[in-house]
Amino acid sequence: MKNIFLLEANWSTYLHGTWIIFKGLFARDGVMECSTLWICFFFPKKLYGYVDNGFSQEALTCLHIMQLENQAPSATTLVSILKACGGSEVVDWLHQTHMEIIEKEFQREILVSNMLVDTCGKCGNIKEPQNIFNALSARDIASWNAVIKGYGINYDGYMVVQCLKCMLKSGLNPDATTFTCNIHCNSGLF
Repeated sequence: MKNIFLLEANWSTYLHGTWIIFKGLFARDGVMECSTLWICFFFPKKLYGYVDNGFSQEALTCLHIMQLENQAPSATTLVSILKACGGSEVVDWLHQTHMEIIEKEFQREILVSNMLVDTCGKCGNIKEPQNIFNALSARDIASWNAVIKGYGINYDGYMVVQCLKCMLKSGLNPDATTFTCNIHCNSGLF
């Protein structure tokens, strides 16, 4: 536990020091307002750091501040937010993020759609991931694994097998992740 606090302290110190340097460089020359610079460049990076280190609520707070400053998140930021929404305690954020993905038409990006399928499945919503998956114009192995994992997490072994059969019919071969999802679902380990 001590290491987590040390990591957070180091991350905050790094961001604060970097902020001071950029504030001096850009504000002096009038390139852009400091708060805009902070929101555009540092908040997404801070958000990624929070998600990677398991601080979901802090990551969602960063997104909220970005939204208050009218800063639209990128596809990469939305993928990170979806990772942060992987638990049932943040279903409202998942719904808001899903609406933003649709509004900004990021669902066309396969990485965003795959993460959305995966996250919705983790939150216990089994119909929504299937609808998103069905709407994909192209499906890769990660798409199939996300929907299979969603059914597995929700203990629907029958649908796991059906998806596996459909994946094989589509010409894609299962990978290690596919087999892991299948084994976990059928053994009750999820």
